[in-house]
Parts: sequence; C-alpha cells; structure tokens
Amino acid sequence: MQNLDGFLLEVNRSAEDLLSSPRREILRHRFLDFVAPEEHPQVAAFVKGSCAGESVTARKMHFVLPDQSRVPVELSSWLLDLGTNQVLLWFAHRMPDASRPGQPPGDSETSDATLLVQTVAHDFNNLLGIVNAYCEVLRRSAQDDAQKKSLREISGAAARAAELTRQLIAPRREWAGKPEALDWNEAVADLANMFKGAIEAEITLMLKLEPAGCQVKVERGQLDQLLLNLLVNARDAMPKGGVLAVETSNTELGDRLDQQPVAPGRYAVLSVSDTGVGIDDETRARIFEPFFTTKEEGKGTGLGLATVRRIVAQSGGYVSVSSRAGEGTTLRVYLPRV
Repeated sequence: MQNLDGFLLEVNRSAEDLLSSPRREILRHRFLDFVAPEEHPQVAAFVKGSCAGESVTARKMHFVLPDQSRVPVELSSWLLDLGTNQVLLWFAHRMPDASRPGQPPGDSETSDATLLVQTVAHDFNNLLGIVNAYCEVLRRSAQDDAQKKSLREISGAAARAAELTRQLIAPRREWAGKPEALDWNEAVADLANMFKGAIEAEITLMLKLEPAGCQVKVERGQLDQLLLNLLVNARDAMPKGGVLAVETSNTELGDRLDQQPVAPGRYAVLSVSDTGVGIDDETRARIFEPFFTTKEEGKGTGLGLATVRRIVAQSGGYVSVSSRAGEGTTLRVYLPRV
C-alpha cells in the first residue's frame, strides 16, 4: 500500500518474502525503489490509470531485490478511497522464471484452461486484498468489541480464501504446498468459529475434540479447504435445520478399512456428521466424481468432495462415507498421525 506521493505505507508478509526484506526496511522506501528502472514509466502509467478510475490490466514487470537480482512479477493496482485520503494498493504475483532449472519456456502446464483458471484466481485474489484493506481501515476506527471481532472474522476468512486461490495460481507441481505438522483440533476450532456466521439459526454446530490432540502433516491452506468443503456440504444437506457435529479422535487401523486398501498404523480421524437428507446408494457411488452434484444450478460445482479426496490422498489418508437416504450422513477423514 502506498500513498499518492509514492511512499509505502504498509506491506503484508508475502511482500516481505517476495522482496527478501523485513517490513521495517521496506517501509523506508518508495514503491519505485523496488521496480526495475527501465519499467518506471509503466508504473507511472499504472498509477495514472488507476487514479483516473480506469480498468488497468495486469502487466509483467520485475522487482529488484537487495542483492540486485530480479524477480519476474505480474503487477496490478487498485485505488482505495479511505474518505479523508486515497491510497494505491499494489498486487504482485510472482511469475515462473524461465531461466530457473526445471522451468523451461513453453511449460506444458500453461494450457488455455490453466491460464484461464489462473487469471480468474489472480483477479479474485486482488479483490480479496481490497476486502482485507477495508477491514483493516474499519477495524482501526471501530469502538465496539463485537464489531472488531466481526471484522477479524471477515479478514480471517479473506486470508483463507487468498490461500486457496494461491493453490490455483501456483504451478501444478506446487499444488501440494509445504506440509507441516499441525494439530487438527486447532484448525477445526478456528474454522468452526468462523463458520458459525454462515449457518442458519436452525442448525446447531457441535464440536467434540480429542483431548490428547490430533497431530497430522498437511499444508494448512489445504487443511482449511478440506474442512470448509465438509462443513458446507453438511450445512447444505439440512435445509430445514438439524445438527452439524464435528469430532476429532485418534485410532489404530489394521490392514483394511471399509474394504479399501489403507496402510496400517496410527491415524487421526476427523468426523463431520449431519442429520440431513442423507445419500442414497446410487449417489454415494458418485459423490467423489469431479463436477458431480445434487445441488440445484448455481448452488454447487461438484468439486467439493473431489477436492477433499485429492487433498487426503496427497497426505496418505483415506475418506469413508456412511449414509442412508433420510437418515443423515457422516464423512470420516483419516490422516496419518505424526
């Protein structure tokens, strides 16, 4: 974020990583100090267009790092009106560097479909940045604790959404992210608290967390994505209300689970149950198929459970489904414990 005189006012952690500099050092500079000198005229045109309210297309430029190396980025901007003054938000997405080993020009990953998905995800990520910026402005002026809490929830949800879009923007080989040891209980409690605002009063959300904790190894953004998909599906299965129960536990598995091969050992289990409409046998056989959905048009893409299964498989786990039409559904996710 910069003022209209070009001085930087704030940066996020991603900017620190991208520019290889701590926040306090970055804020000593003007934005142009980090842009390749020959590209300064393009930045000036960017600023002029944004201030005039024009739709400015993202452009490929280069940031100059402290060691004078260059990083290719796709840069876009947005004018933010704060009432008493205006600031410019910059959005920088690091581009694959064709000069780096393993990233040759003409990478087969950049198909038309991939480019379309990445473009939409990039633009959506920019909009999330604006949501976060407005939340921060409102949070600074909010006097009521309840308002501040609501704004924190909005900001947290936007941050999670930005992490999900990062997976779409990233090259295919980076989709798995960087797995880390996490406590499922903490992730479940955080997301469930945020999700309370997205369910009707007729639905009761119940949590039962394993007292000993459930340590798993998975990328945090993917874990949030998995949890959110399961919660949304359970909520949508109860249009007239009911109970949405989320439980974590630890277990030991033998050679087989529900007639599916699975490595024996110690597993953490996430169970998401609803008292909704349930799933018949024919539907249950297809629920993990990409683009298969029983929701009405415009209410679902059919990618939720397919995404869940992909994430779980990447982490060496397994998903089981227990349901009968009219009797609710329980999905259990098993991930290896660490």
